[in-house]
Amino acid sequence: MASKSPFRVTISVDGTDRSLMSLSPTHEGGLMVSVKCAEVFFGDSRGVAGRNRLVRQRYNIHSSIHDPRATTIKKITELEGEPRVEGYIRTTAIKSKNLFAPLYFKLSPDLASDRYSSFETAGRKHISLGAYNPRNFTLLYAVFVGKRDAQFLDSTFLSKSLSYRLHDIGKFRLVFLYSFLNIPSHHSGRSIHAGVPARDAASDTIPLVDMDMAFPAMGVVCHALTSFKSLADFHIDYLCRTEGPELEKSFSGYPFDFFPTGLLVRP
Repeated sequence: MASKSPFRVTISVDGTDRSLMSLSPTHEGGLMVSVKCAEVFFGDSRGVAGRNRLVRQRYNIHSSIHDPRATTIKKITELEGEPRVEGYIRTTAIKSKNLFAPLYFKLSPDLASDRYSSFETAGRKHISLGAYNPRNFTLLYAVFVGKRDAQFLDSTFLSKSLSYRLHDIGKFRLVFLYSFLNIPSHHSGRSIHAGVPARDAASDTIPLVDMDMAFPAMGVVCHALTSFKSLADFHIDYLCRTEGPELEKSFSGYPFDFFPTGLLVRP
């Protein structure tokens, strides 16, 4: 069970904080990450393709009950009118190998929307990713989790396209990597969530997913950049197909790139 959310991850738009997620330690020594998600979910829900209202999306991270070497990551998605969907990763890489496991990668919609307003709550602390201008840029960010003393890179080793923040809560260290694509934000967004196999109903066990789902520090950076590129390519293709030929023409030959800050002025 989670305690009250003492931390909220935010980014500023026009001088106002916008919420990306909240972080809550649990009474059992775990961590809950509640994603500030888009209103509508596009995709396949339990084998049924459609468009559903996304009520809630969160991750529970805790030591495995059945294996003291392992960490369990449980993803919960709640869609309006459907049973909630759960998936799991159980990995030994976080505790024993000093690695970081990905939670999700996100190309954010226009965060100027009131849906993302961050309301002040007594005692809640903010972890700020700075500020950006959604009229010029689109935010992309990734979240990884490791053990509290896991070493990350010195900033001099980071790609010039990325910024990052580290934050320790309880037994865990969270890594937030973020970048800005040089196109205006759109009302739609995209996400890649870490692969989470379903619980085996027959044996009621959670599959062990190890090295393929966790990375050393440099691998975290490479995986984030690769995922950002995939999200950006898909998003630009979607915009060109849905927003009309004029937008596609304006994008033709345009030098898309990622920047570590979202407050530059597009040429």
